[in-house]
Order: sequence, then structure tokens, then C-alpha cells
Amino acid sequence: MKKILALILLIASLLTCISCGGGDDTPAGMQLAHGSDDSGYYFYVPEEWTISNLGKISAAYASTVDSSSVSYTERQMPEGTVEEFFEESLLEFQNSKITPKVIVKNEKYTFGNAESAYKYVYDVEYSGHKFRVMQVFSKFEGRFGIFTFTALNENLSSGEVTQFDYYKEKITSVTENFKFVKKSGLTSEDVYEKDSDGYLLVSDKDIAGFSLYVPGGFTPDYASGIVSATANDGANITISKATATGVFVDKYWENREKELSAFVKNLTPIKGADGKELINVPATIGNITHAFSYEYTYEFNGETYHVYQVLGITTMFFDLFAKDGFVFTYTAKEGAYEAHLDEIKKVLSKVEF
Repeated sequence: MKKILALILLIASLLTCISCGGGDDTPAGMQLAHGSDDSGYYFYVPEEWTISNLGKISAAYASTVDSSSVSYTERQMPEGTVEEFFEESLLEFQNSKITPKVIVKNEKYTFGNAESAYKYVYDVEYSGHKFRVMQVFSKFEGRFGIFTFTALNENLSSGEVTQFDYYKEKITSVTENFKFVKKSGLTSEDVYEKDSDGYLLVSDKDIAGFSLYVPGGFTPDYASGIVSATANDGANITISKATATGVFVDKYWENREKELSAFVKNLTPIKGADGKELINVPATIGNITHAFSYEYTYEFNGETYHVYQVLGITTMFFDLFAKDGFVFTYTAKEGAYEAHLDEIKKVLSKVEF
């Protein structure tokens, strides 16, 4: 299981994603964060929040100044009880200076159309701030889901209630409208068309603004305004519309570095053979003429990750300002990074805008 604290920080750190809208079944005032018959569920979040899905975690956060967040993910059904599972998860805090204080424990809860669900609430302090976390563990047709809502247990938007309580009504709407469905049982190769190289077309150009082809070893996670696919070893490919537009191109990394450094450790640009950092290096992605690459590593939750990122700019002002663009990100654990590089180069060449 991913560490609970890691999940809290992870959701707040995903700052290059774009929101995606829902269909006709989307509840009023909400948007679809992730949903398909293939994944087996539909997860709706407040329409003004920012979607920040990553791999198998569907998530959204309130804003860049308010890290209140919700997420949903599934994992293998635990062998013991839900209470035993929760108690085991708390042991992960033992090696940190964080001591969770459990407020609500094993309380029956209505989570969409789940067969059963139990709520837990606990408080933690991190970086001088107090947070409150609500987790709901649900079961549906042999599947085990984990919903997490995290917010400051301090006053922010209102002087009357904490940020956690401020969102009480919205979170109730999120959990009530969650919908489980029977998984379609289809494989990626059943659903997605292939090109001549056997790469799968996993995006809808009319929705995402681009066509993304990924190798068969990568499983699509979701495809809407942001498209993501993950390999068995956890390596991930993501393309989303850039949020850091309207800035000087050479300032993009400066902004990105500042955002990431708030949540990860030892953010370090990779250096080339000439000793120069591989930052703002001219690159190519599909048919975009203005593109710049960034290669760096960072530590998160005890693991070292290696990232190759390309900012492709579709609209420029005087070759200085990035107005519209897309961010391609390849992320893998350091030990698995080299294994996919040839495929990543091919993926980049196949992108169509």
C-alpha cells in the first residue's frame, strides 16, 4: 500500500494537469474526474476543482493555494478485516515524526452504491500545519477501494469553520455520487486501435487536442483532457495541456522547480556530457516546432524517480511567451528509467497535434 502521507502530498503536487468535463450523467455542479466501464467506476468531483489523476490514482484538488484534495484508488482485497487493514496502514507513520490521532474509527458509511463501506478520520501535523484526513474503505464485487479526503484542520476560507468542515457538503456530494459498475473485462488491445508498429491509440484528439500512441506494454489509465498510461513496472507516460502558459519560455523550469520542490526532496537536473544541465534543451514532440526538454531526478517517499519532460508549444508570441502548449512527462523509478527510453522516443515521434 502506498503510504497515506505520500498520497496526501502527491495529490497536492500535481500541478500540470487540466480539468476534464463530464457527460450527460454528470451531477449538477460536478465534473468527471475519472470513469469508464473498463475501470469499473465513475468518480465525480466539484466542477471548479483541478483534476490531478496519476496512474491508478484518480484525484482532484481545490486550487494551487488550497491543497484540499480527494482521491480514489483500488488495490487487492486485504486478507483481514478493514479495521486490521487501517491499523496496519498507520504503522507506516512509525518511521516519521508524524503521529496520527484517530478521531473516527470503523464507522459504517454510505459510499455510492458500494456493497459495504467504513469511514475513518484522523488528524496529523506536517510542516507546521494541522491536517484532517477522512478515508473510506469500500467493497464492491470482490474489489477494494480507498477514498481519501484531506484538508487543513485550520481556518482558511472561513473564520467560522476549519477547511475540512468548509467542504463537508461538497465531499458528501462526491461520496454519494460515486458509482461502481461491473468491469467490462476488455483488454487494451480489445478497446484501442493499433498503428502499423502495434502501438495503441489511447486518446481522442477531439477531446484531448492530440493523438497519443503507446506501446503494448503500457496500460491506459484514463483518456480525457489528460491522457496517461502505465507499464507493469510503474513507469508512466502522461500528456496534458500546460497550465504554466503566458510566461517566458526560459522561466518555465524555474516555475516548475519551485512547485515541485515544495513536495519532493533532492530535485536535481541531469547533466549532459558537457557538464551542462539538461534543462530548456531544444527538443521535438510530434509535429510541434517549438519544444523544450527537461531531465531531472527527485526523491519521493523513499524512492528516486527519473523524469524526462517535454514542453511543446503550439502558440508563441514573438518566440518569447508560451501561450498554448502541452506537457509530455515520462516518469520511472531510477532503476527502470533506461528500459523504456527507446519506446519513449518512438512515442514522442508519433504524437499528433
